[in-house]
Amino acid sequence: MPSLRHAPAPRARAELVRLYVQPAFQRVKVGQRLLAAAEDVARSTGLPALWLTAWDGNQRARDFYAARGYADIGETVHVIEGRSYGNRVFRRAI
Repeated sequence: MPSLRHAPAPRARAELVRLYVQPAFQRVKVGQRLLAAAEDVARSTGLPALWLTAWDGNQRARDFYAARGYADIGETVHVIEGRSYGNRVFRRAI
């Protein structure tokens, strides 16, 4: 897979920064509705794509985005309190 040193520039694409659904609301399509709303907002701005990242260790999230047409386009690293966490970068044309 390709490796991205930096995430795509926000001017060129819309970024979904976080999408978390509490366990009590998982599997009832809340995440799908929130993602669709984010796509609608991005689409309304006229930008060509929506992109986001998911932690390498969160296979469930990675599968969720892939099932909704998001392509895994590479990797990036988030550093939190000096510790690095690998993340996959996903993109979908909107």
